[in-house]
Amino acid sequence: MERGDRGVVVAESGVGLAVRLPKDLASELSLKPGDTVEIVLARPGRIEIARDDRRARALEAIRNCRWPLPADFRLDRDEVHSR
Repeated sequence: MERGDRGVVVAESGVGLAVRLPKDLASELSLKPGDTVEIVLARPGRIEIARDDRRARALEAIRNCRWPLPADFRLDRDEVHSR
């Protein structure tokens, strides 16, 4: 992206700064409110934005670790939380 192609607004947000992306850029990145992105310094004066998919990868790893349970298995919450 060349300088001046898309305006990005930096605003105060609580005790930090917020970066507001234009709708067309957010759409191009498939971002929606609440998504987490990673912003890194690419080189002096330039940043790169990438989707932070660590959560999705962790959930996928958990799904891949499922062990088969016996057919008659039932979770007894009282038993689990008894001391």
